[in-house]
Amino acid sequence: MVSNKYATMPSTRVSADLADNHGRKVARSYLQNLSEAVGKCVQAVESRWHYAPPELIEEVATVGIGVDGANIFFCQEGYRETMAGTISLYDAKGEHLHTIYQAAPPEYFNATFWERMTKEIYDIKKLYPEANYVGIADGAKDNWSFLDSHTSTQILDFYHTTVYLEAFAAAAHPRNKDLQQTYIRRTMSQVEAY
Repeated sequence: MVSNKYATMPSTRVSADLADNHGRKVARSYLQNLSEAVGKCVQAVESRWHYAPPELIEEVATVGIGVDGANIFFCQEGYRETMAGTISLYDAKGEHLHTIYQAAPPEYFNATFWERMTKEIYDIKKLYPEANYVGIADGAKDNWSFLDSHTSTQILDFYHTTVYLEAFAAAAHPRNKDLQQTYIRRTMSQVEAY
């Protein structure tokens, strides 16, 4: 109950909620210490946890593997990157069947994340060795070197494609905003048609 409340509210509100609704007066420090203790218990066993793949009736034709990072600011340590990834299963018609989610806390070089993703991908490849494996990510170099070793096709995500396209259009037509926009619209319509 405390974990659920603490996941959605700051400790001051959780403390007030427990007092008002449950007759339990607890200090914020108790909630923080409890949360830290639960987190340590989870970390102690999470390396043994494994996704149970779904029982699928349809044949998996394509497996999409996506990875992305976000920089998080830690007051004393500065910025560190945390990673998240997905492994999505699709049938021959392109219909989504299932997604496995993976993430890891911020750490230098993201070794824990890459290890977890590799393990999940390996398990999926054992189940669906004939599937087409497609990677999608932004322009970060680590993402591409990882995806290149696990997928046969790699795709730059839509958002970053448009950002790079806009920069290219500005470079190609630096003084003509109308030509820039025409170029972007024409290229995007070709991408959508593809």
